[in-house]
Amino acid sequence: MSVKAYFRDIHNVILDYIQKAENEILIAVAWFTDLELFDALCKKAQQGLSIRLVLIDDEINRGVGKLNFVRLQNLKAQITFLETQNFNRMHHKFCIIDQKIVITGSYNWTKQARNNEENITVIKDEVHIYDDYSAIFNQLVDPQVSISTIKLSPDAVKRRLEMIKNFIFLDETENIPSQLSKLAPVIESYKLEQIHTFLEKGAYQQAAEEITIFLKNFTAIVVSEDHEANELKFELKILELRLESITNEQADLERDILLFNRRQYEILGDLIKELLRLKAEYQQCIAEQAKQEQNQEQEEIDELEEEAEQAKDTYDEYSEEYEEVQQTEVKQLNELEEKELKNIFRRARNLCHPDKVTEEKKEQASQIFIQLKEAYDKNDIAAVKIIYAKLEQGDLSQTKSSKLKSIDILRSSISEIKYKLEQAIQALHKLSTDPVTMTINQIGKNESQWVDYLHNKRVSFEGEIAAWQEKLEQLRVGEFNEK
Repeated sequence: MSVKAYFRDIHNVILDYIQKAENEILIAVAWFTDLELFDALCKKAQQGLSIRLVLIDDEINRGVGKLNFVRLQNLKAQITFLETQNFNRMHHKFCIIDQKIVITGSYNWTKQARNNEENITVIKDEVHIYDDYSAIFNQLVDPQVSISTIKLSPDAVKRRLEMIKNFIFLDETENIPSQLSKLAPVIESYKLEQIHTFLEKGAYQQAAEEITIFLKNFTAIVVSEDHEANELKFELKILELRLESITNEQADLERDILLFNRRQYEILGDLIKELLRLKAEYQQCIAEQAKQEQNQEQEEIDELEEEAEQAKDTYDEYSEEYEEVQQTEVKQLNELEEKELKNIFRRARNLCHPDKVTEEKKEQASQIFIQLKEAYDKNDIAAVKIIYAKLEQGDLSQTKSSKLKSIDILRSSISEIKYKLEQAIQALHKLSTDPVTMTINQIGKNESQWVDYLHNKRVSFEGEIAAWQEKLEQLRVGEFNEK
């Protein structure tokens, strides 16, 4: 599964996915006024793609001068307009493309949305997510359709497990994937995760033993989640995925800032340290001269001494950081190693992030997360791999959406994760406007580009140091002449 968040140029991201669609596009948004996206859908309909839309029946969508949805209907697209009293059913804003890509988030397909602070998450190659969103879409079109109706019946589940077990005994394991894919929508509901894991890993003997135990206790299993609980669990699952995509983006930006700053210390650290020393010394000389002048106001003297103290503190802090970086051994990674480290870290991070686990596992998850981040920052691929391997063997990956049952607890968890999602978006926005991030966006993402940029900056720093040395010398000469 691939999950990625977008915060900029969302219109063009959606347009690109529409233009690449090959078979089917399902869209459910409250409002649709973006002519460019509409024209792209019309072109796809002309090419014979199946296009289905669900929109609100109001003046924004249906008023005079709005998009000509009749034109799209004439191209055999199916459009459902929901009555305004059912507006609460449109809190989802999503698009499903070719049964393998889901685009979800806060973005309505309007001209105004291009100027708003919005975000979307693109989820690829995850059949569970597609099935759930498809069910939500069908339910919007026909309220009589329930998410629970797409689940397999207990008898169907039992039969398919028996077939898988027989395939294992007959050594016909090539037939297992087709049966396993049919069980995919109910793996969580029937608690088949362990069986699924064994089958995916090819541990067929262990899978057969688990199936035997499951079938023996099958009569005691009751799948009793009601419709509202299903919807709440689905909403929580999507919020978890959105939080995952945003925190992954956040981790990438933090990583870029960390690596850039390391390079900056390495290439420019000595010059920056010297420049700060000269500025601190200059401010100290200014303050001392002011104290010796008889007509100088005490308030001005105090202000100059404070500026001198701040300049010295800045120099001391940077010197300490510079020395610490100089003494810290960090393995240099090539491009392939950096990519591998990021991928493993992201997978491990998503398994142990404290925001995604149940309350009783938060402390354990936090400790693992700290160890993981330390290893990541030190470029310790081996340590990150070990942590990831341990996480895969454990049960921290059971997120809130897969464990919670009570409707009240689900609602509370949804409120909590919405708050954390908003915080994550704000943190990401702050990182995206960080001076280092903005510099990286200007010069490029490649570390070799950073090195060239920083080496070029040495020339300007050397010139600035020379200028401050001259200013300091002139100040001292002036002070000497006065004496």
